[in-house]
Amino acid sequence: MPICDCWSYELRTAKQYLEQHEKHIEFANWFIKMLEKNWRTPVAYISDWRLFRDWLLNKKLNIQIQCLVTFGEYFYEPLMQFMVGTDTIPHIRLDNRLVQLLPGRRAHKMPDKINEWISFLNDLKENFYIFFGQELLIALESLNNEDFGELFDNLECGINKAYEHFVK
Repeated sequence: MPICDCWSYELRTAKQYLEQHEKHIEFANWFIKMLEKNWRTPVAYISDWRLFRDWLLNKKLNIQIQCLVTFGEYFYEPLMQFMVGTDTIPHIRLDNRLVQLLPGRRAHKMPDKINEWISFLNDLKENFYIFFGQELLIALESLNNEDFGELFDNLECGINKAYEHFVK
């Protein structure tokens, strides 16, 4: 999973999509009615809005987005905050004591952080059904068996791929 430049924007957008979900559905229904009343509205434009409404109403898609947001909040957000952040007083452990380093980036912490992230992903890989427990419970209650199985398998596969790519 490559780290993209606009991770924060994408995560924020996905969160807003979920937080404003009901309002989006309400607006899409109203707006489509208004577009259909206007004979000058291009059919393709109305189709695009219907597609957006279909996405809003797609339970499986919305659960997948929730899974991405959960993963982003617990993995990518802390990872990126570490990557772009700075320490005011960086230090390193040397001979069982902390030695203060010059102010700046956190390169001295990188090996420990990488091990921490690999450990997190490994735990997630082994217990993804617990990490995504809330999302899987919603999926179990709202999806048919085939869709639930596909969601479960794809989630497991995605976590395994994330682990494999990160370990490289």
